Amino acid sequence: MHRAAHAYNLSFCLEPDLLSQWRGYGSSQGVCLEFDDDELADSLELMHYQVFKNRVIYTKENSTVEARNEILAFFNAPEVQAAISQDAIYELGYAAKLAHSLPPFFKNDGFKEEQEFRMVILPDRPFEGVNFRVNDNGLVPYLIVKSKDKLPLKSIRIGPRSNRSMMMEGIAFLLQSKGYNSTRISFTETPFR
Repeated sequence: MHRAAHAYNLSFCLEPDLLSQWRGYGSSQGVCLEFDDDELADSLELMHYQVFKNRVIYTKENSTVEARNEILAFFNAPEVQAAISQDAIYELGYAAKLAHSLPPFFKNDGFKEEQEFRMVILPDRPFEGVNFRVNDNGLVPYLIVKSKDKLPLKSIRIGPRSNRSMMMEGIAFLLQSKGYNSTRISFTETPFR
């Protein structure tokens, strides 16, 4: 998960079978998990969090055109216009909401191939429950968000590596032991060579 102004995000690639994704994120033995987007947020215990979902907005460095367009679209939405027309104080509230919700959805134009979708989780109390782990990039903060029951896991795709059948058996056993009996398992059609 990635931190942006004390927000944490879950990222989803809308193009799950690209060779660049397998090489970049699954180089040792990758798998791609497919969730039902509409059900995922509902399946998590998010009582003390704000949740924002959107496609990532790809932009060139120092470009303001995309940000301007997103801000205008946000404030031109019918529900926002209706609230502001009732009382101008709502404009401040919506501006604060936009300041928290929009920045995590911007990403460098060089990653456009990913077609990423993000779910950003913003805790009510920014430092409560934050854990840390170390990776190649340094210290990474993360949250543990619990599920109410089972996650809406639709399928698992196994990446281009050797021993794929052994990986499939292990995944099938794990899924069955956790009660995920209808989750599909498949192999990628994308080879490394």
